[in-house]
Amino acid sequence: MVLTLEGFFTTFLAKKGASMDEQPLQPSAQLQPSSFMNRAVNVFTSPGELYTEIASTPTQKSTWLLPLLLAIIVAMINSFVVNSNESFRQQTRDAQSKVYEKMVEKGWMTQEAREKQEIQDEAQKVPVVKVIAGSLFGSPILLIVGSFILFIVGKILKSPLSFPKYLELFGITLLIGILDTIITLVLMHALDSIYASPGGGLLLSSSFDPSKFSHRLIASVTVFGIWRQIVLGIGLSKFSGKSQSVTIPIVFVIWIVIVLGLVSLAGLFM
Repeated sequence: MVLTLEGFFTTFLAKKGASMDEQPLQPSAQLQPSSFMNRAVNVFTSPGELYTEIASTPTQKSTWLLPLLLAIIVAMINSFVVNSNESFRQQTRDAQSKVYEKMVEKGWMTQEAREKQEIQDEAQKVPVVKVIAGSLFGSPILLIVGSFILFIVGKILKSPLSFPKYLELFGITLLIGILDTIITLVLMHALDSIYASPGGGLLLSSSFDPSKFSHRLIASVTVFGIWRQIVLGIGLSKFSGKSQSVTIPIVFVIWIVIVLGLVSLAGLFM
């Protein structure tokens, strides 16, 4: 007997009495999509209403394209601001120094090589081209990969909607990520800490050690990240016709696996 992801949650929640009889929505040419501004507001205030409309109306590219452009612009501004702040750069060097110290202890680097590398780090600035490249490619990759994962999950849950609809589902939530970036930047300047964020980063403050798995994991979790997964789960519910008590846990499981993978991968370079 093969137990699918859908089957697990469906069986478990059916025993709890959860209703699973909603019908998936499909686009209708007779319905016209609302304006981008209306959708931008609804992703924060009424995600259920937003995704009911997105699933029921023809595809509107601005739903994902405008948030993507805004995310790229905000990412560029954030990168330039952080890299031009000497205090933030020093905190980054201090964190990197802890990594070098661990490497010396493990025999991966000599003390002489460490001192030479720290001198180079202090004199080196992040190239403008690297800052721009990271901002240009980061958000588009996130959009495509995130949309594709939800598209696959949607198909498993028998959603009739095509991939462009999932670009809308995921793309509009980039606005939540933008708000996360802005508030993080404000907190960083207010507290003069590169680790300040609306989440686990505030708990660690100056004690943050990038070589520790637990520290990287705690710092990677933010209030807006959790909020975003809930919104995506609501959207997946509207797209597939499954209960939110099924789709939200599925989205969180995927998110947790990805976060754990990225945090573990980062540890390979520590």
